[in-house]
Amino acid sequence: MVYPSSDQTVHIYPVQRYLPQVDLVAHTTILSTASKTVLSQTFFNPSSTDEIKECKYVFPLYDGVSVVGFNCEIGSRVITGIVKEKNKAKEVYDEAVTRGETAGLLEQGPTSDVFMTTLGNIPAGKKLLVTITYIGELKHDVGADGIRFTLPTKISPRYGHNEVDQGSTVSSGGIAITVDISMAEESHLQEVRSPSHPIAVTLGRTSKMLSEPPHLSRASATLSLGTSALDKDFVLEILHHDSGKPTALLETNPSIPGQRALMATLVPKTPTQLSKPEVIFVADQSGSMQGNRTQTLVAALKVFLKSLPVGIKFNICLFGTGHTFLFSKSQEYRKDSLDKALNLLKGLNGNHGGTETLSAVKASIDSRDPNENLSVILATDGDIWQQQDLFDYLNSSIAKSKKSLRVFALGIGNSVSSALIEGVARAGNGFAQSVGEGEKLDSKVIRMLKGALTLDNGAYTIEIQYQKDDDEDYILVERVTDSLRIMAIDGSASPNSQLGRELAASPRIPTEGKGDADTPMSDADGQARCAHLPTVTVPKLLQTPQNIPPLYPFSRTTVYILMSPDASHGTPKSIILKGDSGESPFEMEIPVEVIDQPSETIQHLAAKKAVAELEEGRGWLVHASDDQGTLVKAKYGEKFESIVEREAVRLGVEYQIAGKYTSFVAVESNTENPEHTKTLESYIGQPPSTDQLADTPDYSLSSQSYAHCCFGRPASGGSLFGSPSSNSVGRLSIPASVSYSMATPMGAASNSPPVNRRHGPSQTACHHGSTHARSNRHTPPAPKKNSTANGRGLFGRGGAMRHRKVLPENTIDYSDEEIDADVVRHGTVPEEKDPLQKLIALQTFEGFWEFDAPLLNVVALSGQHKVPEGLHLRLWATILAITYLEKKMGAEKEAWEMCVDKAKGWLAGDGVEDGKAVDGWWKWAETLVTGTE
Repeated sequence: MVYPSSDQTVHIYPVQRYLPQVDLVAHTTILSTASKTVLSQTFFNPSSTDEIKECKYVFPLYDGVSVVGFNCEIGSRVITGIVKEKNKAKEVYDEAVTRGETAGLLEQGPTSDVFMTTLGNIPAGKKLLVTITYIGELKHDVGADGIRFTLPTKISPRYGHNEVDQGSTVSSGGIAITVDISMAEESHLQEVRSPSHPIAVTLGRTSKMLSEPPHLSRASATLSLGTSALDKDFVLEILHHDSGKPTALLETNPSIPGQRALMATLVPKTPTQLSKPEVIFVADQSGSMQGNRTQTLVAALKVFLKSLPVGIKFNICLFGTGHTFLFSKSQEYRKDSLDKALNLLKGLNGNHGGTETLSAVKASIDSRDPNENLSVILATDGDIWQQQDLFDYLNSSIAKSKKSLRVFALGIGNSVSSALIEGVARAGNGFAQSVGEGEKLDSKVIRMLKGALTLDNGAYTIEIQYQKDDDEDYILVERVTDSLRIMAIDGSASPNSQLGRELAASPRIPTEGKGDADTPMSDADGQARCAHLPTVTVPKLLQTPQNIPPLYPFSRTTVYILMSPDASHGTPKSIILKGDSGESPFEMEIPVEVIDQPSETIQHLAAKKAVAELEEGRGWLVHASDDQGTLVKAKYGEKFESIVEREAVRLGVEYQIAGKYTSFVAVESNTENPEHTKTLESYIGQPPSTDQLADTPDYSLSSQSYAHCCFGRPASGGSLFGSPSSNSVGRLSIPASVSYSMATPMGAASNSPPVNRRHGPSQTACHHGSTHARSNRHTPPAPKKNSTANGRGLFGRGGAMRHRKVLPENTIDYSDEEIDADVVRHGTVPEEKDPLQKLIALQTFEGFWEFDAPLLNVVALSGQHKVPEGLHLRLWATILAITYLEKKMGAEKEAWEMCVDKAKGWLAGDGVEDGKAVDGWWKWAETLVTGTE
């Protein structure tokens, strides 16, 4: 666009425009505790004459997944990405674009659940297919007592500042999702369900095994409507037998001799002891929590409060822009303190402004009783960008704490930041869970309370028992942590010699004081700036997480061990987990199952977890010491952060995974293809002709293309994930539109800060899929009115097809959020309608129920029924309530179990013990409640 100034100088401004989204397809394969997803999106350059100089878009991935593949297909050309150090990858990309080549760059965003793709030199009239392959460790859902798979499709507006490119996006398309499930043959599937979307489930077969005999360990799930708008994350829950069984798998690398990896899934076999720590519930009441989210939170808090054991100290912290406490210091759980807490909940409505999470968590920990163990439960929708500050604070606080300190994270909403809740749980030695809109929070809050009360077994260690292949009687035991006790440190060496094939092949650069200023060296790997750093030998057994968090009986913990070729060459027979709190020693032995087919899945997961620890301020380097016992961190001070970054780059390049310090780069002239990098080929049908599209004013189109992006199923006894396949996974036809963002004439922009009704001036919105392109021409056609669709979806803006008002730049529209009318009018949450909530609300602090009309209404009895002779009405009411919960609400046992335990404790204290008369009371109550004789 050209604007003449007052002196007649012509100023040229680049114009942003938005590419039509054609296809968006996700295919996931779930095997036991891991998943592999191939995400394919197709865009189209509708111009028949103009190439696009650069196109960028932002998209979410679940925290902790390992991106292992990045391909771009433009016309008949396919370019495959490789991982390089972040700055070097950007340099390679820029050079390729300058040469006029088509290139792609995949980078991690400001948080670990946001990624950005930049594509350069997209030819006129060409389709662009981007394929991203990632693997992830599946979450254990404590509410469903199964595994939970989440496919993020939306980045909600987050509080704070970030470096993500902003801009509206107009794609009105959706996503096609297929999930294939293959569990171990002896582990039969019980249920496959989605709390977020309507789905169609095929039991017995996967989408690629239709001709094979059915088996109860397999299933396939697709969206019932074929596609879904990009307005909330897709969630799938899988319930199967043996989900709580400890396992250990050994994987061998297909290309590096002697390189192996162990994955151990830890679940305590015996009941854990409960303790009585101080418990502080930190509840988000920022503007984004208005309406349904606060209603859900209040309902769960009521169950939480009624379930607390008598005598425990507790407190509630509410936060937004600021924070307030129920008590200045935690108070003992008594009737008066419970009443105050319940009264506090009546006025909650999510009107506390911004989301200053760090200050609230810090104030909560600062308020603790220094003589008590502390458990913090953080409930939030995760809408913040400055997450690392919170992680750093938790790392430091836990390291300094003389008493046990644990932090649990509960994410609320359809697009909660997984990076925040998972990062808090990792740093806080707790565990994380999430709940979407409409899901019940009760059982998850109670399991978190049980986790908070679980006795900490102290530090855990892992030992590996090896067996020689030619001698069954020979057993070698090796403790993993011994690899860190004496680290060889060469203060005069150049970058780590184990930086992988690409880095190892680079010239050795002299260190500080060794003539580096006089000897110019190439920087093929981007690590020349690390030349002055000492070399720290990588341990032959690299464990991640380095410090194993406390184990909870209803939550799985996965530990990985990267075994270098220098480790013992014997075959691991079993691993032994040991814990010792000084009060109750703990030991568990898990046999090791060897995966027959060499692969890299476990190694990718292990490397990603090791990198994440380093990025978050933890990991093996924090514990490494020299031969004198001096920690590397203490010895090298200011250089330590650079040493950590160098190690993260080594892992990223060697295992080809993107992260904070490494990126994928794909260029046409790239001939590098490390042997350990698997290339997943993608094929796409012929696009509509350029003339057809160019003649359409708004560039809307209907694509009949197929995106083939699959990999084969694992053979029996094979690798965790099978070899690539070209089977089709779905067909998607989505209308799309294009819009243009025209540059503002110089001097015409307003100086007023953007205003946000919910979070205030510091709020920024990351428009997921905010795909904008810079054209080489500067006079686009006029934008079509009201072309913006609602919702911030994956690579594009999805949601309902309706007109929306146009908001000022950087202003966030919250008009679509469902806010209860009662909350708006009265500022209070409506009365409970759920029978469970009603029963829990009626239970007294002591644990009993009163025999009154509200109770009888819940259990559906009249006051005229026969009451056992001589039995006090309060005792009878309590027996009725317990019977109703046990017989009518067994599916929600997790939510009411602690309340029933308290009630039975009250009955026992009131003299109600086992006996013929008592048995008769319980049987009569069951008859009345169930309506059976």
